Amino acid sequence: MTQVNRTSSNLPDKAARTIDTLWSAIGRLTDLITPTDCINMFIAVEYDPE
Repeated sequence: MTQVNRTSSNLPDKAARTIDTLWSAIGRLTDLITPTDCINMFIAVEYDPE
């Protein structure tokens, strides 16, 4: 399962009713993204920092 799928699949479970709970849920979801996942996402979109 890709990182995007893993993160997106957790969103419906969080059912945020306010802006604060939405941001809290997003914050918890970002804990699922590893540095390797992040690097792979940038590579997938062909991002070149140079």
